[in-house]
Formats: sequence, C-alpha cells, structure tokens
Amino acid sequence: MSFKYMNPGFAEWLNTNAGTTVNSYEYNRYGGVSFWNKQNKADVELPEAPGKHLYIKASFWISDQGGDRGYFEISSANKDGSGGTGFGGRRGYGKDWDIYWYGDGSPNTLSKVSCIRYGKMNDILIHITTDTTGAAKMTLTLNGTVIYDNLNWDIGLHGYVKLRSEVSDLLLSNIIISDQPIDIKERVVPLAIKTTETDLPVDDDGNYITSEPDKIVIYTLDTSDVIERLGDDFQITGMGFACVPGYSTGDAVTKITGFRRDQQGENELGSVSLSSEKNGKAVLGTAIDMSLADLQTSQFGIKTGA
Repeated sequence: MSFKYMNPGFAEWLNTNAGTTVNSYEYNRYGGVSFWNKQNKADVELPEAPGKHLYIKASFWISDQGGDRGYFEISSANKDGSGGTGFGGRRGYGKDWDIYWYGDGSPNTLSKVSCIRYGKMNDILIHITTDTTGAAKMTLTLNGTVIYDNLNWDIGLHGYVKLRSEVSDLLLSNIIISDQPIDIKERVVPLAIKTTETDLPVDDDGNYITSEPDKIVIYTLDTSDVIERLGDDFQITGMGFACVPGYSTGDAVTKITGFRRDQQGENELGSVSLSSEKNGKAVLGTAIDMSLADLQTSQFGIKTGA
C-alpha cells in the first residue's frame, strides 16, 4: 500500500521534538505555518519501507538578507541523521547560499543554481529511485528547473527523512513524502473543523483517551477560509490527519486508521502505528482524488485499532 505523509509546516509534528514553528502567511502563503529546526537527526519515520521510488517535496522561504551561518538539508536519511541523500545548502558570511546535493551524508556543490528565489518561497522536489545494480538515481527539481539528475553509488534510499534548517530565516513548509509521484505544485493546506462527533472520552488537557479499539472521531470540515484565500479552483490530491500527541499505552490500541465517509459509504485512508512514548506523534495520509464539491459533502475521521 502506498503512503503520503503531509505536513503544512508544524515543527510539533516532527519526531525529533525539536524546531520552532513560525505562524505567518508571509513565509507560507498557503498554510500560514513554517518551521526551522537545528536538530541534525531524522524528523519523519516513513510509514512503510521505501521500495524503488521515494519522492520528497518541500517549500522553503529563504531570506534575501545576510544572516547567521548555518546549514539546511532535506534528505532521505538514517534514523540518526546519517547517510543523507537529497538537497540542501550552507550560508557563510555572505547573504547567498552555496547549494548542495547530498549523497551518503556528504554535501556536493551545485554550480550555477540561478533559479533560486531569495526573499520568496521556493519549491524543491526530490526523486530517488534504486537501480538493479545497487546504485540509485536522484533528480532534483527546483522551482520547475532540474538542477541535478544523475546515477551515483553515494545515493541511497532510507527509512527516514531529515528536515533541517539551522537558521531562523530559512523556513520549511509544505512537506509531502510519498512512494508515488508528487506534483511540485502540490501544497499542504490545513482545514478548519466545523463540527466534531466522537465516542472518545477527553482528559483534563483536552486530549482524547481510550483503551478500546473501534472508537472513532468524525470531523466535518470548514472550507470557507481556504476558498476566501485561494479561490475555489483547485483539486484535492491527498488527505491527512495528525494526532499530536499520539501514543499507545497498551496492546488494545496500537494504531489509528483514517477514513472518509460520504453517501456511498466509508473508505479507509491508511493507518499509522502508535509510539509507546508520551511525546509520540501520529501523522498519516493518503493520496486521494477529490473535487471541492466532493470535500464539502464528505466527513473525515480516525478510528482506533490494534
């Protein structure tokens, strides 16, 4: 089964429990949130081991002013952050960045990257595919321009993704990770909740708690804010849920499953296993093909399971 991880730009959704979320439409005009994160470790564990293909899409706002020295890196990596394959850069004392492709954790300079936009949002799409010989190929597309496309023994697929920015004026958002193709123009837009139906009890902090499977939370979504800001001419290519915190305290409930409910019935949208750690996060998503009209006549929810 394919997977599609989505994060509009919340540092709180990262596994590393690090980073700082910035709330501003200046740095992410679609979702209004972005983050920087100094932690040099893997931030997202893939819900499934990558097969032959891995796609990572991210937006980043990059300052046109001088600032602190530091690195940024968006890569497929090991859990400890090593072995990264992907895209990034380093800023020294000047205002411009040296742009890199990463292979086996090592930065390699990309020359003449003129398509980067300082003082604005940029979009990077990373596609890594394995070769029958054991080597892998990586294609980097920045703002619609291919800046790297090569087969290399230092390129590899790993079970985690690192989302690192050491400086507060390079902000990451619109994170999409999948084993299926991603359009670089896809964005992750949070939707407000209009109504909630649930049979789950709530603790003193407002969190849902249960030790029973088959408990559900159903949401009716409010699209009015998105339509007001972005218009109504868009297609929905994915749907995701985030439970933060989201963790398991026993064997009775070890996962959550997303679902969509409409006049045709109920369809599952994928599952994610729950961590046993109290600072765990449960972020799940799936590819979907929906119109705005479909969205407005559907409900979405999660249910507990083992």
